[in-house]
Amino acid sequence: MEQSKLVELVDSLEKKEKAACRKFLQSPYFNHREDVLHLFNWILKQRQRHKKQAFQRLFPNVEYDEQQLSLVMSYLLRLIEQFLAVQTLLEDKIDHKFHLLKNYQQRNLPKHFHQTLVNIEALLEKSKYRDKQYYESYRDYHWANYLNEAPSHPDNYRRLEALSEMTDIAYFSQKLRQICLLTAHQSVYVVDNKMIDQINRTFFPYLEQRGLTGNPAIGIYYHGYFVLQDSSRIMHFRQFKELLFTNGQLFKPGEVRELYVIAINYCVKQVNKGDQSFFKEMLSLYQEGLTSEVLIERGRLSHFVYHNAVAAALQTQEFEWAKSFIFQYKKVLDEKQQESAFQFNLARLAFAQHAYEEALGLLNTTYFQDVLLNLGAKTIMLKIFYLLQEFDLLDAHLNAMNNYIRRNRLIGYHKTNYLNIIRYTKKILSLNFYDKTEVSKLQHAIESESVLTEKEWLLEQTNRP
Repeated sequence: MEQSKLVELVDSLEKKEKAACRKFLQSPYFNHREDVLHLFNWILKQRQRHKKQAFQRLFPNVEYDEQQLSLVMSYLLRLIEQFLAVQTLLEDKIDHKFHLLKNYQQRNLPKHFHQTLVNIEALLEKSKYRDKQYYESYRDYHWANYLNEAPSHPDNYRRLEALSEMTDIAYFSQKLRQICLLTAHQSVYVVDNKMIDQINRTFFPYLEQRGLTGNPAIGIYYHGYFVLQDSSRIMHFRQFKELLFTNGQLFKPGEVRELYVIAINYCVKQVNKGDQSFFKEMLSLYQEGLTSEVLIERGRLSHFVYHNAVAAALQTQEFEWAKSFIFQYKKVLDEKQQESAFQFNLARLAFAQHAYEEALGLLNTTYFQDVLLNLGAKTIMLKIFYLLQEFDLLDAHLNAMNNYIRRNRLIGYHKTNYLNIIRYTKKILSLNFYDKTEVSKLQHAIESESVLTEKEWLLEQTNRP
């Protein structure tokens, strides 16, 4: 039963949603079956859900009938889906009004129709968003007005001009967003270059000639495309980032998160090309994204964001900010990853501040269930043993780390990277620092290695006698 669509859907509901859903199921307008409500309450209370136990609760003293239980489960699933649909409709006040508008038109109630149009315009003016959906709603508003006014004012073309403008902005905003997604896929999948060439030759010149790139809903994706297409377009990155910071509130959180990912990935590419100054840009993106809470989804912060924000802060030596962030955002991490992520990043901070014993203490007293986090912890310990010149401990640690990597099948493509870290650390341990040819040869090998995340640290060690 745990793997059923019903249980997965119930578990996905937040506390307020569960309470609202119970009221929905109690309403005779939507539900006439008591067993459906009983099943919902039973699922909420039970940690272990088994079909026979559920059936016993619903139908005491009746022989188990799986088909009968499946029927009740099916009814409940359908009703929860209806509840979610109704909730979505009620939350979107503008969409709700458009449904009313259609009804009033069909019922030939002109007063009701006109008042609803007035209400829609007021809601649109109050809306804090200026995204694709906003312009689509304004388009539909002008279209409804035009149809309403056309019989008595057939020469009124102003509505059609407004309608055309709103249609264009909504279309180009959506089209540009799709183009950005297509361009992002270029780095992973084969994309038709003829399509990209056509976009560059005709689509963008048209937007520029019409001056549409000044609209934030269009401009942010216009600059975003060039950021994704060519990492040398720093001018476009600056404009993209400025639009993101000044106009990010005009877009819904989910869409803004996509935009932040574009900007952060650009910074990662620049850093990987050797421009360390983009760690500062990356940190500013994380800081703004956290302040505006767009990087927090459904009350949770991704552990990837948690780790990466700390990494950017440590690279820019913003140690106080890193410490404050580690403690402040621990509570919004997923509970399963909370403690290990917290301890790991405290250890990273301690290591960056050369508090090696403190870092070792944190790493030795924490169990890292996540394989990559475990390997990250082992890599920090490797560095500490080397820097403290604890070479016997380091040798044992390298062998244990090597065995762990080769035994673990969950590491995947990261295996090559961590085996390279071990291999080059061992080469440095046996390196004759007074033999300039040997040192130069090893440095060249490290620099030429395509899969090696600790390249910079390893090269630093080759310069130490």
